Amino acid sequence: MSASRADKSAKENRARAKQLDKDIRGRGLGGATKVTGSYMEKDKTGKEKKVKERSHIIDRGKMGKRKFKKAVKALGKKYGQDSVIAQTKGKGGATLA
Repeated sequence: MSASRADKSAKENRARAKQLDKDIRGRGLGGATKVTGSYMEKDKTGKEKKVKERSHIIDRGKMGKRKFKKAVKALGKKYGQDSVIAQTKGKGGATLA
């Protein structure tokens, strides 16, 4: 998951990433590992652009699968993300939320 958006400045995206860290801990999630990710974002004209961003891999800790997926989806909505990926051990797959 990421809090970055192409239409925000680097400074704004860093502040949003810090706030996302706090939100992850505040929701009782198991913490996050920071990684560099990329995503194809569309601008206001509809043109696609590949954007590098600071992303977070979130561990669900002891949280149930459904509650975890709901929490991750809510964070994605809060930060204006087009999608989030939820993967749980045992199933071997991931779902786009």
